[in-house]
Amino acid sequence: MPDTVTQAKWDKAAPTFDIMAAKGAEERWLPFKKKLFSNMDGKILFLALGTGLDIASFPAGKDITAIDISPRMLEVTAPRIEAYDGSIETKVMDVHEMDFDDDTFGVSKKHIHDLCNAIREHCPGLKWSSEIHL
Repeated sequence: MPDTVTQAKWDKAAPTFDIMAAKGAEERWLPFKKKLFSNMDGKILFLALGTGLDIASFPAGKDITAIDISPRMLEVTAPRIEAYDGSIETKVMDVHEMDFDDDTFGVSKKHIHDLCNAIREHCPGLKWSSEIHL
């Protein structure tokens, strides 16, 4: 069953999220994000795309499937996806209820779900805007 409370929260935030995220902060973090994402390779699954602020940091020419629980967030990110020099397919999806075939991205859904649960349990102070590279 979809997490409608979380979905509603992010749908409500979508129109003003980029303002809250602060343009200056995104500009300061851009070189670090580019370095972080420079390792992206193969068929990529990107969790919680949001309004797509990270897209400017993605290396060109990648094949990315990006999910977000909020359809409104994905609407806002459409121009960034269009401008990306590569392929980004988006899906409205909860990370805990992904409907991909196992091993679509070189790792099973169960492993992704187990990893998310383990991080949530053992790293309670971790902000969920953090990234995990497998």
